[in-house]
Amino acid sequence: MNQHEFSLIPKAVPTLETAHRRICTAIPHPDSVAVIQTLRRYEPESMNDQLPAVWDHAEGYNVFDKWGNKWIDFSSTIFVANTGHAHPHVRKRLQECLDKPLLNNYNYPSEIRAKLVKALIESTPEHLDRVLLLTTGAEANEAALKMALIRGRQQSHRKRIIVGHIGNFHGKTMGATLAGGVEKGKHWLPERVDSFLHLPFPTPWYMEGRHTSGAECFKSDMDELIRQRNIKPDDIAGFLLESYQGWGAVFYPADYVQALADYARSYHAALIFDEVQSGFGRTGKFFAFEHYGVKPDLVIAGKAIASCLPLSAVLGRREFIDIDPSFNSTHGGNPLSCAAALATLEVFQQENLVAKAVACEAVMRDACRAWQAEHPERIRRLSIRGAVGAVYFYKPGTDDLDIVFVERLIERALQKGLMSIRTSCGTVKIGAPLTIPLDALAEGINVMRESMRELLAEDANRS
Repeated sequence: MNQHEFSLIPKAVPTLETAHRRICTAIPHPDSVAVIQTLRRYEPESMNDQLPAVWDHAEGYNVFDKWGNKWIDFSSTIFVANTGHAHPHVRKRLQECLDKPLLNNYNYPSEIRAKLVKALIESTPEHLDRVLLLTTGAEANEAALKMALIRGRQQSHRKRIIVGHIGNFHGKTMGATLAGGVEKGKHWLPERVDSFLHLPFPTPWYMEGRHTSGAECFKSDMDELIRQRNIKPDDIAGFLLESYQGWGAVFYPADYVQALADYARSYHAALIFDEVQSGFGRTGKFFAFEHYGVKPDLVIAGKAIASCLPLSAVLGRREFIDIDPSFNSTHGGNPLSCAAALATLEVFQQENLVAKAVACEAVMRDACRAWQAEHPERIRRLSIRGAVGAVYFYKPGTDDLDIVFVERLIERALQKGLMSIRTSCGTVKIGAPLTIPLDALAEGINVMRESMRELLAEDANRS
């Protein structure tokens, strides 16, 4: 892959301090390099491909190292910290659990788990009346797939197919990888399973080329898939949708999803939404599927569900969740994770975080449009909804996304007090905690804008 290598050579950078960020040392700090090198020695490369800053602690919308540097966080650790890092109410609930003490109870009953599952169901649409607690997003995707396939087989032995979308990501376990549409992640599979099929994702650029409605696009592509793969609609056990594609904040047209949902209903196929990254307020709705006006049979939640502790869930209709006696998890009902998740729901209600995500959208749109107006030849596309955004960078004079420039950009922004995520796709992904002050959000985008000006000027001087 064409990537920029983040430097581990400490660079003297201008010191700065604002109300929201502080840089007071070389970046990376000289003493941090040994930590990074130790990680690289003992861990796989894939665990060490993010920006070279050693986190010491994180609070609210800030990340700190132990040498006094303070960053605005645009990663939310990939949308885990929607309530902010180390929220005081979450920490209080965790401390109560630690003081009990009860650190694990397998799936024996506990009061904290009972409170959580009741609160989760009360936070979701009425038709979702059951919840299975698990540990990771991939595990929850596996469980949902199993539910849909068992349910399908109960109706007909022919129902064996799960339909997803090209580019969707559902996890790194075998079933989740097969169900996902990221081809480069499938090289390790011993053989391909023809029960997992994929439609083109109706991206804005795909739709622009089709000159058709979302509903018509779904019908046309679905008919083509059935023809190419020589299957029948009744063979489909379920549709699995990632509610948006994370790398570029790419959403479906609403009428596309509505047509898909009608199709699934017509052929008694399950409608499943993977909300691991998109759930818990990130998009300006509690769950992103609410933007589409449909009623899923199963909803997969994770990441932000427990404000940084490992927990995931499958929420759904009773006839799916109760379909098999094997659904339980050693750590799924872990008391600490349950306490954190219950506190997370309380914070959402007390601080109205979904509304805060909507407020973030307006700030992000204004700041990113001003940034785009300054460099229209390089920034040719924006995608922003709620508190998630993506800025698309293109190589000059081409339609190719500029991966290397984006990685240089986020490295320069790190040196100015902004922590962001490497997408390796040519997009800057913006996803601050929902608790971030709006002026800090605007300041972070302006750090990117300032960093871009500097890089372009340096490139011009070298040429």
